[in-house]
Amino acid sequence: QCSARRCRDKRKMRLLFLVLLTLALVGQTTAFLAIIEGFFGLAAGLLDFGFTTINKFLDTGVRIGGAMIGAVVDPFGIWEGTEDDHGHKSGNVQKCPAIADIIFVFDTSSSMRAAEFELQKQFAIRITEHFKIGASDTRFGAIVFSDTAEVTIRLSEYKDGNALTAALQNTKYLGGGSATYAALNLIRNGNLFSTTNGGRDKSSKIVIVITDGASDSVVNTNAAAVALRNTGVHVIAVGIGAGFGLELYNIAGTYSNVFSSDSFEALTRTEHKISRRVCGIPAAEGNIPSESSWLGVKCPEGYEQNPEDRTKCVDVNECKHEKQPCQEICVNLVGSFRCKCNRGNVIDEKDPRKCKALPPCTKALDIIFALDASGSIGDDNWVVQQDYVARVVNHFTVSRSAAQFGALTFGNDAVLLFRLNTYSSKESITKAVVSANYTKGLTYTNKAFNAIYQNQLFSTASGGRANVPDIVVVITDGAATESEATIASANRLKQAGIRIIPVGISPSANAAELASIASNTKEAVLVGDFELLDYIEQSLTSILCGNE
Repeated sequence: QCSARRCRDKRKMRLLFLVLLTLALVGQTTAFLAIIEGFFGLAAGLLDFGFTTINKFLDTGVRIGGAMIGAVVDPFGIWEGTEDDHGHKSGNVQKCPAIADIIFVFDTSSSMRAAEFELQKQFAIRITEHFKIGASDTRFGAIVFSDTAEVTIRLSEYKDGNALTAALQNTKYLGGGSATYAALNLIRNGNLFSTTNGGRDKSSKIVIVITDGASDSVVNTNAAAVALRNTGVHVIAVGIGAGFGLELYNIAGTYSNVFSSDSFEALTRTEHKISRRVCGIPAAEGNIPSESSWLGVKCPEGYEQNPEDRTKCVDVNECKHEKQPCQEICVNLVGSFRCKCNRGNVIDEKDPRKCKALPPCTKALDIIFALDASGSIGDDNWVVQQDYVARVVNHFTVSRSAAQFGALTFGNDAVLLFRLNTYSSKESITKAVVSANYTKGLTYTNKAFNAIYQNQLFSTASGGRANVPDIVVVITDGAATESEATIASANRLKQAGIRIIPVGISPSANAAELASIASNTKEAVLVGDFELLDYIEQSLTSILCGNE
C-alpha cells in the first residue's frame, strides 16, 4: 500500500523511466537530457542526485533517486565519482583536462576588506586546483581592477600549478572605485587572449569576474561585457552580496554563467558548480575530446550537437528558431545572440530580449551632434553612427518650443551639416544625418569644437534660444589627434556655458581625454563597439532630457 502522493510519485517515476529509456534507445540525446533537467527543475545540468558530473552525456545505468535510468559518462574528468547500481561511489577523482585559457578578474575596490580580498584569492586558487594545468592543457591569467585595471598574470607565464598558486597569492590589492568595465576593456583592448600573451587559437576563452558590488558605471560595464563576449569569450560572473543581480546577468549574458554568494566566506559553496561550468565550455570549433564509448555529449547553452558528429558541439543560431528569442530584431553570435530594437524603441534594461517605447522628451533644448568621420571609423560603422544619432533624435519632440538639433562632422576638418534652425521635423533631421558624407582623415576633435565656437552655432542667428540649455554631443572612436588642443577648445565651450557630453566607442577611445572634455565626468559614456550603441540609446536620451 502507498499514500496517494507516494503512489502518484511512483507513477511519475515509472512514466519518466519509460520515456527516458525510449529516447535513449533511439538516440534522442538532446531530448533525453532536456526531459531530465526539466523534470527535476534544474537550470544548468544535473546536480547532486548521488553523483556529480560536468556536461555529462547520459547512457543506460545511471541511478537517479531510486531508479536506474542511465550511466554518467564524463568527458572532462570526474571530481566526486558516480554511483554504481549498488549505490557505491567510484572514487575515481580526476582533474578537468580542458584545453582552456582562463583569466580571473579580481575586484580590489575599497568596499572590500583585506581579509575578504584574501578569501577571494583563495577561492580562485581552489578553482585552479580542479584543472590540469600545463602548456597543452589549461592556462590561467589574472587582472585586478579598482579605478583602473592592471594585468598581474598573463596566460603565458605559468604552466605549473604550484607556481600559479604562489603568483595568485601575491596578487596585489589596489583600493578605489569599481570600474569593472576597465578590466573587461583591458582584456579586449590588450588582446590578452592572443598568442602573444599566451592564448591559443583553438582553446576555450573564459573570463571569471569576481566582484562584491555594482560597478561605477552599469552602462559602460554592460557595453564592455557585450563587446568582449562578441569576440567569442565566455564570461562567468561571480557576485558576493545582493542587489546587483541584473548587472551580473548583463556581464555574463546568460543566467547559466551567473553565480552568487551571500558572503566571501560562503564562496566555497559555488566552487564546484563554477568549476563544472567552466570545464564544460567547448573549445574553438566546438571540439570536445571523443571516446569510442560515447554516444554523444551534452552541449553548453548556445551550442548543440553536431548532427554529423555527436562528440562535437556547434553554434546554435537562436535567431532562426521558431520561438524567436527577441521581441523585435535578433542578431546571432557564437554561442549566444543579441537583441536589437526597431527605431523608436529601446532595449528594456529589465529584460534585454525585449524592447520598449520611451515617452517623448518635450523639453526645450538646443543640441548639436559632432560626428566622428575619421578614417578609423570605417564605412559600416559610419552608417551605424548615423543611425544612432537618428534614433536618439526620434525620442524628442522637435519644434521651436521644444528640442532643436544641429550637426557637424569632423576628420581632418570640421564640416557643418545643418544649424539649429535649418530643420523643424524629425524626418528632415534624420534625412540630413543619414545622408551626410563620410570624409575620413584624422581625428581633429578640436576643429569640431572650434567650429561651434567660431561660427556661433548656438547664437540666435543660428537658431539658438536664450534660457535654453546648449548641449554638444561628441561621438568619437578614438583619441584625438591633438589631445591638448581638444581639451582646450572644449574648455572654451564650457566656459561659454555649453554642456559637452562625450560618447567614446571602441577600446581605442581615451577615457581620460573624454572625462576632461565632459562637462560632468559622470556623463562621459564609453562603449566597446559601434554595434553596442543601441544599448546606450536610452541612457543618452535620459541624460539629454535631464532624467539622470
